[in-house]
Amino acid sequence: MFYGGYGGTITKCDAKGEVKGNKNVGGFIGENWHGTITECTATCNLNGKKISLDKFVGLNYGGEIKDCKV
Repeated sequence: MFYGGYGGTITKCDAKGEVKGNKNVGGFIGENWHGTITECTATCNLNGKKISLDKFVGLNYGGEIKDCKV
């Protein structure tokens, strides 16, 4: 799982495996703050506490997600 920076760009990436965490758990990225994620895929098993738990992005704050799959 990636931890997104502020306003970055991630393009054409894949995430596979098992993701464990306690806060903002996402199959592809834990937190996306104003970043752009394009054409990415997440095939992950998630295991986390429910602060925010999503198959793709745990917390998306002002970011843009385009053409991504879970």
